[in-house]
Amino acid sequence: MRIVRLNEKYLEKVIETNRFFNAGGVGLKVSIDNKDIYIPMSSKIKYDKNRLEDLNYPLFNIGRKRAYGTLIIKDYIYIHHSLVEEVEKSELIDDELRFFKENKNIILAKLKRRVVRYIKYDSDIKNLLNQFLEEKGRKAKEGVIRYTNKLISSMATLEKVQFSKEELKQVVELKVMERVDIYDVNTILNLKTAWTEIVRTLDKTLTFDYIVDINKIIANHQALKVRDLRDGVNYVGGEFEIGYTK
Repeated sequence: MRIVRLNEKYLEKVIETNRFFNAGGVGLKVSIDNKDIYIPMSSKIKYDKNRLEDLNYPLFNIGRKRAYGTLIIKDYIYIHHSLVEEVEKSELIDDELRFFKENKNIILAKLKRRVVRYIKYDSDIKNLLNQFLEEKGRKAKEGVIRYTNKLISSMATLEKVQFSKEELKQVVELKVMERVDIYDVNTILNLKTAWTEIVRTLDKTLTFDYIVDINKIIANHQALKVRDLRDGVNYVGGEFEIGYTK
């Protein structure tokens, strides 16, 4: 359980579907059945204290201090890790999160009841998330593809690979070139392969293992160590020194 802020673009898309959705964009992130769910919070909505334990009652009071007020369980949506960010920590936020965790069972029970009973709503918000991610991914891929050659050229320059724009295009398209340095060609091809993999996996979570896997592609046949943290002073293109701190 975490208190998070929703991505503004996704929030706009949700409000287009449900105009009553809390526009504040702050809510509780929970996970059930390996799916991430966001429950909006509002300090404006009224609730019936006598019905908070009723599983069919779609609201839940946050607690004594109520910075954001009521947990609006009826308006839950599905989310992706890339669509939320942490709310700035404070004593108040910590107190509310503690309250949520103490009442986790009743909150999840109410949420599961909503998921089971409102099949069409549940299907609609799943589709909303999928459509948003597909569009977001499509635009991201278009942007990366559009600038791939520029990115490869910039990174190759750091490695002192000096190809003209036309020469770079020939290497990327796997055309035969005469009188070229095999090391330089391999550097370009490694960069191309790495960017192709990045485009293919744009929706993956950024992890340490993912970063070192990309490094393995870039450094293949180019470095003494690949897929490993360097443990000494290193250089880019034999010139730019990168220090090492234990």
